[in-house]
Amino acid sequence: MSFSREVKKELILIDLKSQEQIISELVALFVFSDINFIKKSVFSFENQDVIHRIEILLNCFKNKKNFEYLIEETETKSKTNYVIRFKNTNFFEKILNINTNLQLNEFTYPDFFRGAFLVCGSILNPSNEYHLEINTVCKELCNLLIEKFKKCSVLGYCPSNIKRRKNHVIYLKESEKITDFLTFIGAQQSAIKFIQTKILKEIRNNINRSTNFETANLSKITISSSKHIKAIQKIKDTIGLDSLPEYLKETAILRLNNPYISLKELANLYKSPISKSGINHRLKKIVLISSYL
Repeated sequence: MSFSREVKKELILIDLKSQEQIISELVALFVFSDINFIKKSVFSFENQDVIHRIEILLNCFKNKKNFEYLIEETETKSKTNYVIRFKNTNFFEKILNINTNLQLNEFTYPDFFRGAFLVCGSILNPSNEYHLEINTVCKELCNLLIEKFKKCSVLGYCPSNIKRRKNHVIYLKESEKITDFLTFIGAQQSAIKFIQTKILKEIRNNINRSTNFETANLSKITISSSKHIKAIQKIKDTIGLDSLPEYLKETAILRLNNPYISLKELANLYKSPISKSGINHRLKKIVLISSYL
């Protein structure tokens, strides 16, 4: 199951307490499927989870007079569509008392954004990339959503937007904003999973960086040490290590006995304190001497 599907599975189980919240989410569910939702009586959706959520919310109005609807499932070669047909074409205006200027407040913004996300939102698995988007079918819907974000002081930010082919997309790429949004619309468990995945990803990346750094250092040490050992062995086999000054002889013997340690580690083996640059200078002299043999 994709991470988007997991988030939506969590969202459709949220229990709404007030009629105001229910209406705010219903409006978003229908308006983001068709901006002219008030004038329509037939709606099409591709997500079965969304249909299930709509049924739950509509059942809150089942005692309303003249309220009837039918859900049909249609199959095509590539996908399954779900169609909702309302018997009363004035359902939104007469029964829900909704007009196109729906006003939201601090309690209903989460419900409106939840409905928008359920219909046309998606989120990538955070183990791959941080990206949440709501893909609207027209500029008017995109502007509507941006307007609601700007008026929602609780979130305190407005998403970026871009035109992608014929659609208009708003999106979030910062992990903190994504987790804030998920929590805001009620997907707390998904937000926790997002954060946990992010932490594990960062730990794994840090380990990889550290490993790569250590591997590069080890490779560098190996190449450098190999050059030193070759020069020392050449001196030993020709004129002998006793021919070297005492300080170079000490360095040559230490390097022969410790071929795979760094110069800093090698410095700690000296009886008298010596710096890393001092050892490096001595080894360069040894290599130079071997070049004349």
